[in-house]
Amino acid sequence: MKNKTETIKHGEKVRGNILIFITEYIKEHGYAPTFREIGMGVNLKSTASVSNHIEKMIKAGVLETDAGVGSPRALRIPESLETQNESRG
Repeated sequence: MKNKTETIKHGEKVRGNILIFITEYIKEHGYAPTFREIGMGVNLKSTASVSNHIEKMIKAGVLETDAGVGSPRALRIPESLETQNESRG
């Protein structure tokens, strides 16, 4: 059984993978992936798990949306994060 610290680290890693997946997907397709596509891309079977992670990422300012959390293809990367990622790349 994982302790609380391991669980937090795992969640942070998953959210990092989700951010990378969404960023690459938007670059390739020009629009955001669905929760099911995100789950497939980061190996999460449950769209509820994806939704939970997305909600945390929106609250943390890592992702943005004008719609509700569950709205399809409404996610975007904040401009400040895009600029940071481009300067690293």
